[in-house]
Amino acid sequence: MWVVAGGESGPGARPMHPAWVRSLRDQCVSAGVPYFMKQWGEWRPQPSYATDDRHHVVMLDGRDRGTPWPGWHIDQPDAEVMERVGKHNAGAELDGRTWTEYPDA
Repeated sequence: MWVVAGGESGPGARPMHPAWVRSLRDQCVSAGVPYFMKQWGEWRPQPSYATDDRHHVVMLDGRDRGTPWPGWHIDQPDAEVMERVGKHNAGAELDGRTWTEYPDA
């Protein structure tokens, strides 16, 4: 068994909520299953935001709320700001490290 996760890339790519890949990783670690996070895709988590089209707020249920604006409550526990930077710039780091585990041959 092996779990491979990754965000979408390309013109219509949607942002992936960081909690989804964290949950997969945590379940894999707990079960002793190798976990491989391939990429964030076009979007990466961004701790701060700007009110432009490159920044979107994504909710845990998958809704993309679009561009954040002053007064919008991005401090909701299930809201994450994501920045569209392109898949090559977004990378694959999750919580300070890359997860590139493989199953035993």
